[in-house]
Amino acid sequence: MWESLYPPSPREVEVPLKGRSSAMTPGERVRMGLLYVAHALPLLWPFVLLGAAGWLVTDLVAVWSWRTLAVIGLAMAFLGSLRAYSSRWNRRPEDVRPVSQTDQPGLWRFVEKIAADQSARVPDGLIVNASAECRWFDRWTPFGGIRSHLVIGQWVIELFSLGELKALLSLRLACVRGLPWEQRRARLRQGLALRLSGEDHWSDDDFGAGRMMRGLWWFSAWPVIVILKVILWNEGNHTDPYADDETACRLAGTDATLLVMAKSDRLEQVLKGMDKLALQCADGGFWVENLFTLTPDAIRLQLEDTDREQWQGLQLPRTPTLARDREWFDLGASYASNFWVGFPEGDRREERAKRNYLWNEADSRPSTLLIDKLSVVRRELTARQYRRLNLELTDTYPVSISLLRRWLYRETESPFPASAGQLYAEGRLIEPGSKIDRESSQLPEDEAELWHGLPTLYDEAGKVWLRWSDVSKRLEKIAAKNDRSRKDDIQTEHLQRAKRDSALALAGFDHRLHVIHRQLAARIDNPKLVAELARRTEAVVRFQTLVSQARQWTRVLRRDRDSVAETMRPNPRFLRDVHLTIRDALDRLEEILDWCKHLEDTEVSSLIEQMPLDRFLCSHTHLPDGKSGSMASRIEETWRLWREVRRKADWLHIQLVAGMVRVHEDIVQAFADHMEVSVN
Repeated sequence: MWESLYPPSPREVEVPLKGRSSAMTPGERVRMGLLYVAHALPLLWPFVLLGAAGWLVTDLVAVWSWRTLAVIGLAMAFLGSLRAYSSRWNRRPEDVRPVSQTDQPGLWRFVEKIAADQSARVPDGLIVNASAECRWFDRWTPFGGIRSHLVIGQWVIELFSLGELKALLSLRLACVRGLPWEQRRARLRQGLALRLSGEDHWSDDDFGAGRMMRGLWWFSAWPVIVILKVILWNEGNHTDPYADDETACRLAGTDATLLVMAKSDRLEQVLKGMDKLALQCADGGFWVENLFTLTPDAIRLQLEDTDREQWQGLQLPRTPTLARDREWFDLGASYASNFWVGFPEGDRREERAKRNYLWNEADSRPSTLLIDKLSVVRRELTARQYRRLNLELTDTYPVSISLLRRWLYRETESPFPASAGQLYAEGRLIEPGSKIDRESSQLPEDEAELWHGLPTLYDEAGKVWLRWSDVSKRLEKIAAKNDRSRKDDIQTEHLQRAKRDSALALAGFDHRLHVIHRQLAARIDNPKLVAELARRTEAVVRFQTLVSQARQWTRVLRRDRDSVAETMRPNPRFLRDVHLTIRDALDRLEEILDWCKHLEDTEVSSLIEQMPLDRFLCSHTHLPDGKSGSMASRIEETWRLWREVRRKADWLHIQLVAGMVRVHEDIVQAFADHMEVSVN
């Protein structure tokens, strides 16, 4: 099946090897022999040190104390020289997933086909991780020799098409193309470079045994190190990035190659946006098993306008003429990331690549077609990406992608109509009165007065809400002061009185608006709308109890958290009070979650897509006991739990109120149709 997924080349030609002969010249044989000598020197050097120790003990030094010091010094040097034969590697990929040929045969065959088309060495292994990179990872072991692995980030597979992935892999594999003896020589050169500068397991301990062993290695084997560096310097750099670009253009086309150069340079920005989105979701208590489907949302919500436009503008032109005139890199501009570190500037590579222009049809099929069991791979790599961000997916309840998207766009897409959005913004708790008052209240106005008074009523209520919101913000600003004056106390009393008056006025508006819409629905003889209005309003009023509790406990816990953080030496009474607050908060949280388990509300269930309400409000499978850890960590953990409940409860409350307002709009529209008038 994978053969049908392999994009065609611009023309069926073999990539030449510059006409080089398969036979080695005498000079190349000498350089090859020096590389073998360089690999044998570290193996022979410890035995040279042992012979020197024996000679010092038996013949040279007559004083036993000097003999002892000499033996100890050479023994330490011998141990230090063994570091050259520990496993060495370049920068290790984080949290990788090795891919075997039986696990992902399609991806392996795809890479092998690209390597065969350009006479390149097939990687010894493939590694997929939750990153946006495509590079080589070389490892040297004393008994296994050099092992070259190709690291392909899952984000590359997700964001690149098959044609683009072919171009990118062609660029990475072109640096290991050559005749068999050239590939063997390149492996020896890589192993020598890893011995001199590669990382190993000693490097993980910078201040213990690792630091000592590195010092002993330089102390004991400095003659060998000098010889190895001279041999490596004599080898020089055999890579030609322009020739590699030309090879990729022959296999994938000039446009696809240049597109990949520009697109991969901006992959890091997309990954940073995805990381921000994952942290934002986790902070709000939303966990998903597949982060890769949120890529368009990360680009839209997290990238700056300029970066978003640049990323979305990276598309292949439709005709060869437009493609030839397209400029992918600005003149003299440097790369935006480290993806092409060590390569020439982008504009110079673009100029050289367009000298022998090759047009190729774009293959826009997704690269994920190469991955078997894609959902399983995505879930595993999502967990790895969470770990890379110091987050843990275990012991949490994941939510659906559609539900998460509705929460993500809560600030950019208002659920309220323009006429009533200001009145119900910021999750204001409505007070339409008790159920008996809502059903029994009547207004004396006739139909015309009810109809024409609605716009004015909304305007007046909006002005009162603005006054209430302004007073609330001023009260919060005064409460945040550390040293409050007498003037602040007097101002607080006046503001609290103004807030109470505004709240009473808003409650009157809520009650009047409900009664007006109920009477309008009743006068057009529409019992369905009357029942729908009553059901929606009852759902809002019932759920507001939970919202009020969540806001209250979040405010109390935040106050205690700030007090614990500011107090250097808290007294025992203060610590006892905070401990009791934590215990009461956790007990109350358990009661609320238990109440949510038995709450049967069709409106809430439809909003959270039939997910249990307790699992939606608190995504953790187990609540903390409130006893383990320091006081600061306990109050922080409890506050975060209640903050999560409050954020989700506020969002649900806004959605419920928006549903009620939409019923208001339906009633107004139905009344207008009944009276044969237009809605202004």
